[in-house]
Amino acid sequence: MIFDFTYKLARKWLSPYLYNTISYDLLKRRKGYERIETYENIFKHYKENGIDFKEKTVIELGSGLQYFTAFFFLLDGAKKVFLIEPKLVFSLSELKSSLDIFNSQYGSKLTIEDAANRIECYSDLAGLKGNLKCEVDVICSYTVLEHVINLPSIFAECAKILNRNGRCYHLIDLSDHTYQVFARLPFLAGLNQKRPLYHLRYSKKLFEFVNDPKCFMNRKLVPEYLLLAEKNGYTISNFSIKTFDGKMKIHPDLIEGYSPNDSKFRALTLSLSLLKSSNSNSQDR
Repeated sequence: MIFDFTYKLARKWLSPYLYNTISYDLLKRRKGYERIETYENIFKHYKENGIDFKEKTVIELGSGLQYFTAFFFLLDGAKKVFLIEPKLVFSLSELKSSLDIFNSQYGSKLTIEDAANRIECYSDLAGLKGNLKCEVDVICSYTVLEHVINLPSIFAECAKILNRNGRCYHLIDLSDHTYQVFARLPFLAGLNQKRPLYHLRYSKKLFEFVNDPKCFMNRKLVPEYLLLAEKNGYTISNFSIKTFDGKMKIHPDLIEGYSPNDSKFRALTLSLSLLKSSNSNSQDR
């Protein structure tokens, strides 16, 4: 616990420049993740979890600084794609460069004119809502919701713009993100494998103190996601969790009213599929 506390504080106090230098350059995280194959796998994950993009208006939350997932959605038949990402600013030249790579690698014949007309980028949902001239059929995200500061607002805002009988799908990474930086290094990967839920040891107040804003985690757990879904008029069509089977401790702050042995508190990931109930009255129209 002393090592973990010291490590988290040291990480938190690193400047963004120094952290990025260590994480992306020294530990090669960008090289390992920011590849077109990564986004192909994300698209495949959506498809494997039953998402149909054909003739759909789609929002991807937290898309990252890339257009590749949008290209995959269009290739699968999507009508319109909205990418929501705070740091992504639409650039026609970057769109064309990415599309050239995509078409070359996958034999696609998407044109730059078609892509530019059917892909839009916004920094947040508030900006999108003012320009949205239709309802949305599909909202999806991949390891994004665990970083959202105001999670109840996201569930509520998505419910307002989603079609009746529309669908949300979210893969949520509930593990301790501070150790993931070591995952690709054989001699340090054990830290990530043995301590994936160490952040659950902290009280709410102490976790706020050590939580790193460079990679903010809201530390919401499975029961809260399920409760937010129900409160906002969704039907939970499916949820599944991958659990940690090793030894772990959970601070009493986090499990009040629950059994500490409840598997939902040992979740490393949560795969959550939601349907907007056709008789829901939570939509603000």
